[in-house]
This record gives sequence, structure tokens and C-alpha cells, in this order.
Amino acid sequence: MPIMNSTSQQLLCYILRRVCDELALTPERAASVARHLSAAQSANEQEIQPAMRAALKALAPEMAWMFELPAIVEDVMSFGLRFANLSEYAGAAYFSAMARGGFGATPEQVRHLHTWLRRLLHERFSLSLVKGWRLLAERLSADEIDLYLEEALDCGEFNPLMTQQLLECQMSNSEAIMARLRREYRLNDIDDELETLLFALTGEQIVVAPLRELPSPLATDRQTRLICLHRGVYLPGSVGEFPARDANRQWYLLQTVIAAGMLVFGSFPCVHGHPDYPNAAKLAGISLLRQNLFYLLEYIRVVEAIRRAWPGSRRLLEFGLNSEAERHAERIGDIERLLFDALRQISAAPRDNAPTSELSRVLTQQAANCRNVFETAELVRDFDAAALLAACPDITLRLLHPLGFLPDFMYYAILSIPPSDERIRALRDAVSPSLSPTHLLAEAVELPSAPFILPAQPDDPRGTRYLYHEWHQEQHRYLPRHCAVHEREMPYQKPYAVSSEALLEGERIRRVFELLKPEETRKETRLPEGDDINPDRLVEYVSASKHEPAPPIRFFERPQIRKRDMTVLLLLDISGSTGEMAAQQKTLDIEKQSAVILGQGLAAVGDRFAICGFSSNGRERCEFLVFKDFADDWNQASRSRVLSAIPMSATRMGAALRHAGYRLQQEPARQKLLLIITDGKPLDKDYSPETRYAQHDVRMACLENRRHGIITFCVSTQENSRSDLELMFPERRFVILGSIQELRRLLPRYYMKLTR
Repeated sequence: MPIMNSTSQQLLCYILRRVCDELALTPERAASVARHLSAAQSANEQEIQPAMRAALKALAPEMAWMFELPAIVEDVMSFGLRFANLSEYAGAAYFSAMARGGFGATPEQVRHLHTWLRRLLHERFSLSLVKGWRLLAERLSADEIDLYLEEALDCGEFNPLMTQQLLECQMSNSEAIMARLRREYRLNDIDDELETLLFALTGEQIVVAPLRELPSPLATDRQTRLICLHRGVYLPGSVGEFPARDANRQWYLLQTVIAAGMLVFGSFPCVHGHPDYPNAAKLAGISLLRQNLFYLLEYIRVVEAIRRAWPGSRRLLEFGLNSEAERHAERIGDIERLLFDALRQISAAPRDNAPTSELSRVLTQQAANCRNVFETAELVRDFDAAALLAACPDITLRLLHPLGFLPDFMYYAILSIPPSDERIRALRDAVSPSLSPTHLLAEAVELPSAPFILPAQPDDPRGTRYLYHEWHQEQHRYLPRHCAVHEREMPYQKPYAVSSEALLEGERIRRVFELLKPEETRKETRLPEGDDINPDRLVEYVSASKHEPAPPIRFFERPQIRKRDMTVLLLLDISGSTGEMAAQQKTLDIEKQSAVILGQGLAAVGDRFAICGFSSNGRERCEFLVFKDFADDWNQASRSRVLSAIPMSATRMGAALRHAGYRLQQEPARQKLLLIITDGKPLDKDYSPETRYAQHDVRMACLENRRHGIITFCVSTQENSRSDLELMFPERRFVILGSIQELRRLLPRYYMKLTR
């Protein structure tokens, strides 16, 4: 029971009397409630708990079982007081829902409701959930409720009113969403079957797990549906795109067959996660042309091998191709259309209305000459790309969006147990010597090395300088040591007070982020050896041993403990434009307050973080200010340094991103996130407004960081057009705010979404 003062005690009694009047109770029941409330109103500290419990039982006799569980009683009283302090209406709505049985019919449902109420950042969302919970609990399982609420909250980033209506189940499509959740096929319903299928096709024990267990958000950013590593296949937690539940099950089977083919026929998943091959960019090259060509050839090669080796898979392949073509017909670009064309050509039943092109036939023939991923990489380096460039002009501008049943090779992974060097050496040794260069591709673009560092001189106030290359798109090359970044640590000068509104929001964020802190444990199952024995699998083994001489041993398990291993650098745009007013505040003031609010959450969850700012005055003077370094404590001094930032000059974004990436490279964390907040376009005095020189340089800086395992995400206002942001931040890793005022509300939510 929460500690209540006399004011809180009187408030709750008043709210409960109001609820009693609204419910139009029978005279006997109303009298009973009034009697218990009178006792509660005058009760002392020792008497208040049983008195309030008796009043609640009288108000909701059908829910009497609920008040025999101390933890639930404490939750009900705590949240009742929270809503009552918010407003009389909110408090009455909460207890009215309770009295009508709106919290659920079981202890699990009641606990589930209050768990979600703790997670929600905004009180209006909490109240809406209370109003809609009864219908959700009646229609959906606990997992389905979680999925429904996640979808509802995603809408809140752009339309809070829609989220409220969805939470109350008052939206016109609420029933449709529930129906979709009921027809979905969930991974935990079929994961054992899929692991058995993988073992049958590959002869290896491979774990099947949901995509959400991957430590990086890249899969979410690219809307990837399949990640395949050498010891694990990662699939969506649920599939519900198809009207028939069996079709959703077929989709899982198709993805599993494709994953098995990738491993059996020596594709990139065989090496994915090795320190030398964290993603396919290391093998294919940083050029988007090379990466796209690598994707095309490797997908075509493996699908053809699957079709030939496992004839029973042909119907599944046709199902996948037809489904993807129908669902994504409007957003298929030239690159995806070329892949469709080639895969239809080798499928069991190509469509009559989709004639294959000469280029797709060439790609199919070339892919057939390769026996594994390294031969494909050799072919990519020597491929004559002239016809490809003519057919797909955007092949140098964006990355192919993989079909839903094909794995994404660009996911950045360095595994604790990587593919063995012997396996990689065997694949390399199998490369055919006949693959000699016959054509020249455009010169490969190599990543620039680490910055050239000029130590600070005693008489030089600029301090240490870091010289970085800059990308020149028209010349298709790097300009060596073109930009000088001057890093300075902002000294602590005086304490700055954090606004009461920001402190309140920061405390709310801290409570929510603490939910991310506990370790999550899952088990790696069906192992030939391990730390624990699964009794059910052991019974299966004993039963099988009576019918066959030596059944495979697959009854061991091994716990896998997942810890948050996250480092984030929050990079603030402190250019001159941030001094402009947005409503009643300067843009930079909103950025600083948002950084402080996010810092409260990061400190609570234990993520290692730094907060920096950037501005520039030409390529020789790129300022990089450190307000809070990774090793600094998050205290009054750190917050004051953040709040001391002032608007400066221009916005040379590429150099700042490279230096932020360089600093993140020095951190040992498994996950690294660079979060940049800007109110405008990259702009400096030597940029030409007639070209997209600056935007292309920002894009290359992001690609360089991605090569080092750093995810870059941009939060921008409408000063940047969507086309500019899509160019600068690949895989759509950006969000455009309608107003800078939304930053404080949405920044913590985006961080949680990127790192969960």
C-alpha cells in the first residue's frame, strides 16, 4: 500500500464516492461502500490499508478475489492515487473501470495491465489503456495484447489522438488489427519444427530465434524479415500478412528453407559474424554498385541451387515470389525488378506476363559459374557493369531492398563464437582459378584510414586537430585530409538550473528506462552437449532409443544471458540557426533540454554515453565540443556543461559524423549508436548550393561508420526535405519532426526503439 498523507486519503475517498454515485449501485451496496469509506476517511496509518481494501471489495464484489493479493492491491492503490492526483476525472475513470471488471478476469491480466501502465510515458495514454483493457483482455492473448499495444504506440509518434483511440479500442480499424493478430502465426509456435527442418537440411544444430533478439536495430531500419548467421536463424516474431493462418506458416517454412540453402551452398551466412566479415560490405566493397551486384548474384545463385537440390521446395519458392510481387508491386524499383525477373526465370513456373530480360539471363548465367560466396565476390570485382548501370540507374544511389524471404547480408554482427577460420579457409580454397579478370569494374572506393592527428602545440590555442578526408561525389574520390576537426572539452564554469518541466520529464524517463536494465536470459536448445538437460527432450531420446540403435543426442540446453552492451554518442547541432526562436524557446535550448532528459534515462539504464556538439566555419575550422565524455559521471557538472552550449556558426556535418564515429570506434561496446539532432541542412561557406556535395559527403560518412559497426540515426526538423535525408542517411535511419517542440517527447522513445 502506498504511503498516503491525509490529503491523499481524503482525495481517494472522495473519488470512490463519486464512482459509487456514477455506478448507480443498489441501496444496500451503496450503503456498504459509504460505511467503509467513512471508516477509511478517519482511519490512522495502521487502519487505512484494511479499510480501503474493504471499501474496494464493497464497490466491486465480483473482483473480491483481486483484493486478496497484496501485490495487486498495492498496484491498484498506487495507480488509483496517481490518476486521482492527475485529475478527479482520471481517478474516477480508473476506479470505475475496476468496479466494472475492466482490469481483467485473472490475476495475470490485472498484473499485465499495470505492467503496461508503468511503461507508458504519457498519462493520457495510460487512461486510454484503462478504458480499453477489458475488450483487449477478452479478445486477445497476453502476447497478442503486447503486439497490439506496440502498434498503437508507434502511431503516437505522429498522431497521439490515433494512439488514444486505438488504446480505447475505439478506432475504426481496432477490430481489424485484433483479427490480424488472431490469424498470425507466431514463431514460438513453430520454432522447434523449424530447428528440426534446419537440422535435416544442413546436418547442424542451428538455433531459431526472433529478430528482436538481435542486438542491432539495422534489421528494423531496413524492414528485414530474415537474418541468417552460421549458428542462428532470426525470423519475425510473428507473420500475419496473409489472410489464411496456414499461409503465414508457409512463410516461415520458406524462410527456413532459404536459410538452410544459404548455409549448405556456401553463401555469406557461412562467414557472417567473423571479425573479418561483420557484414557483406567487407567482402563486396563499400561501393553501392558492388554491394547491389553482390546481392543479385548471390541470391540468384543460392535460389537456383535450392531449386535443383530440393525439388520439394519449388512450390514454396513460387509462393514467395508471387506473394512478394503482389504485396510490393507499387514500391518495387529497378534493382528489385531485376531480381524478381531473374528469380522468376529460374523458378518452377515463371509467369507468362513477366518476360525475362537479357540482363537477368546474363546474371543467372554468371551466378551459375560460382560455387560459393568468395567466387561471387571475385566475379563482382571483375564484372562488366555497363549494362547494369544502363538498366538500373539508381544502383549506385541506394541499396537493394531484400525480398522478405531472403536474408539481409548488411546486418553488422561480430559473434562471440564466430565461424571458424578453417571453414572460411576451406571456402576460400575452393575458389575456382578459372575466375580470372576479364572485365574491369569502376575503380573500387576504399574506406579512408583513421584521421591524421596533429598534436596540440604550446602556442596554438586550437588544440589537437584531426584531419579527415571528405567525399567529392562528382570526382568520385576522397579529398585527402581536407577537413580539420578541433576537439575541445567544455570546461565547467557555473551551475545551470534544469527547468522543473525537464526535471519532471527526466524522472519519468528514468523510471521507464529502468525497465530495460535487467538481463534477459534465454536458452539455446536441442544441443548435443550443454549445461542443463531438458526433461521433455530426454524422454523423446529414451523413447526413440527403443526403436533405433543410436538416435541423435539433442536434449542438452545452454543458458544465454543477454546484457545491454550499448554505447551512444548524442551529437547536437549548435550552428547559428539553432539560436532562432521556436515558439517561446530557442531551438538549441530545446535540444539541450532533450539531451538532459535522455541523459537521465541513459544513466538509469547504465548505457555508456557522451554528449557533444558540432559547428564549423569552413573546412579548416570544424568545431567538436565535448560536453559529457563517455567516462564522465552524469552529475550537476555534466548537465551544466550541456546547458552552457551556445549557437555558433555553420554546419559541416560530414566531418562531425566522422569524428563522432572515430570516438565511438575507441569504445569496446558491442552496440554503438550515433544519434544526431539537427535543425537544418549541411551548410558551410565553401559548399555550393547548386550541388548535393554536402549531402553525398554525409552519406559516405554514415557508410564509413556503418562499416565499423556504428548505427547513425538522425532526428531532423522539416528544414530538411525527405529526399535529402534519404540520400544522407541510408536505410531511412532518420525521422522528421513536424516541430522542434516534439523533440523532448520523442527522443527517448526513438532511443528505446533503436536499442531494445
